[in-house]
Amino acid sequence: MGSIFPTLIVGLVATVILLIVYGLTNRSWVGYAVMPRRGAVIEPLGSETLTAELLWPAIVERDHNRWLTVGKVRIRAVDVVRSDHAEEYYSAWIAAEPQDAQPRLLRAMLLASLPIASNALEDCLEAVRLDAQNPTSHFLLGKLEHGHGDPHAALERYDEALRLRSHFVGAYVGRGDAWAACREPNNAIADYSRALDFDWRHVPAWYGRGCIHYAHGDYTAAIEDFSHVIDLDPQKVYAYHNRATARHAIGDLDHALDDIDNALSFTSRDPTLFIARAAIYQALGQPDLAINDLNQAIRLDSGEVEAFCRRGALWLATGEYGRAAEDFADAVAIDPTFAQALDQRAWLLATCPDDEFRDGHAALVLAREACRLTEYKNVDFLDTLAATLAAVGEFGEACDWQRSVIMRIENDESFLSGARSRLTLYARGSACFDVQKSFGVV
Repeated sequence: MGSIFPTLIVGLVATVILLIVYGLTNRSWVGYAVMPRRGAVIEPLGSETLTAELLWPAIVERDHNRWLTVGKVRIRAVDVVRSDHAEEYYSAWIAAEPQDAQPRLLRAMLLASLPIASNALEDCLEAVRLDAQNPTSHFLLGKLEHGHGDPHAALERYDEALRLRSHFVGAYVGRGDAWAACREPNNAIADYSRALDFDWRHVPAWYGRGCIHYAHGDYTAAIEDFSHVIDLDPQKVYAYHNRATARHAIGDLDHALDDIDNALSFTSRDPTLFIARAAIYQALGQPDLAINDLNQAIRLDSGEVEAFCRRGALWLATGEYGRAAEDFADAVAIDPTFAQALDQRAWLLATCPDDEFRDGHAALVLAREACRLTEYKNVDFLDTLAATLAAVGEFGEACDWQRSVIMRIENDESFLSGARSRLTLYARGSACFDVQKSFGVV
């Protein structure tokens, strides 16, 4: 009887060891970021999938019979290395075979995914030197050069990638992004559309094209493109946000509000969503709800300058001059280069009917800086500049700028009427003490 217990203990220990070994060798890869090893077997999940367009590292979505699903491809579990171990792996590979372009390209992809993409550009340039016929190397080089602030150089890289592979969807999207950065919207739209011709399910192409449409005032087309993004991936928070902004722009406030509420159902920690909803509430004539949302945005991020600007404008509209002054001052302190904040504070200091909050000379300094930052092209800021000049008694110059404002106003009868009234005041030698102006924070 006494000999049974040692046997049982040995058996239990052996079982535990087997379970540990089994767990270590059969752990699931799901959720891990992985990179491919040398000679990795990668297979497309669909006949049209272009495995060469997959940018690593990638998150494992499924682990089935030791085959891992990563995006639209699958790869054997024995053929991957965790991304946090991959740099050492590729460095050893490069040391062993310095003329092989593949480990250079893969290490460049890995480094490019890090917050500080150190040496990624150097590795990618070397990969191109070693193998100039690999379109993926040119594609990644384009992304890196664009990320380093040179979209014109990126265009050349994408051109080469597309010369080598004419149906490279990612290169069309990358080139579209570069065209957008170069302020060539028609070329950008053409490239995004070409990408969608090859792969209509490509979310970045729909999104990029929607952003271009929005930026150029084609809100209906933007809404359609953002809707495609949502149809393809219903959890894309930024697509709901952008569609809401486009719907707001065309006055479809109820649907815009629905979009922001949907976005907030996925995340309640994004202050920009509360700012966007506050703008909708303001347009709906619900300032209390707008202020509540702006308060929440500031709680989430006390450096969110736009929230202070919007809340200050709401306080100003309700005659809460002290609170408005505090919010505008905070906004300028947070970001002295945010022209909207400078303009709003200048307007209050120049036009407030309560002389406790007026300071014409300080207002003029702020207004000039706001105009300088925007190269004297923003008509709202020029209107404020004229008001600040009048506040310090410079009525001749105030009239000159106000006439310039009136000449530049387009399709805004309310603004035009107010601008003309202010010109009449300045021509009579009177300053403006009416703070009620619609500020252009969108």
